[in-house]
Parts: sequence; C-alpha cells; structure tokens
Amino acid sequence: MSKHTEIDIDALRKIGWDHWDPIGIRQLDDSALRNNAAEEYDTYLLHAAHMILQGATCETVAAYLDDMTSDSMALGPPSEAVHRASLLTAEAISAILQVDRASADTHASSNDLRKGKNLDRE
Repeated sequence: MSKHTEIDIDALRKIGWDHWDPIGIRQLDDSALRNNAAEEYDTYLLHAAHMILQGATCETVAAYLDDMTSDSMALGPPSEAVHRASLLTAEAISAILQVDRASADTHASSNDLRKGKNLDRE
C-alpha cells in the first residue's frame, strides 16, 4: 500500500448518498439540512475510508457505520436493511480506494520507467 492515498470526498459523498443515507436527507428539499448532513456524513465516511486503508474488512467498517447510525444518530439498532446499506457502502469505499491505489501504483511505475529505472534489475 502506498504511504499516502488521497481520498476523493466527492466520491465518498456520492457513495454516502447513493448507498447509505441513514437519515434520509437526500429526499429533502432543505439545502441547509442537506449541507449539515453532508458534513456529518463526511466525518463517518472519511473514518470508514481510513479504516479500510488501515486494513479493516468491509464487515468491520459496516459495523462501524451501523454503530454511528444507532448511537451517534440515535436511530436505534440497525435493521437488516440498514446493515446491508452499511456493507454496500463499505464495499463501494473499498472499491474506489483500490482504484485510487492501482492508479497511483501505475503512475509510480510509469515514472520509474521514464526515469530509466529497470524494475526487473532492482
């Protein structure tokens, strides 16, 4: 794993709105509520992304998101549907981070080759 992986907050927000959204804010017309929810969701989704980068499984990340839903958001114990949404969210975050890492690794390898490094001889 690379030492530094940039996390695309816009991609995380899309995942949050598409898969998770436990409060159901995306359905509201109130932009102030949507902005406040986006900031709250950002915190949870960024933490989930960092957990994945540190090697946590998607199931562990889903359990974290379930805890945030039930405890921090005070929405009660997660239903099976809520847990499924949390797991889909964790899997989607993991997928974008894998793509980001693959892109970073490919970019680094291309730079090494352009600099005249033969990776087979190192």
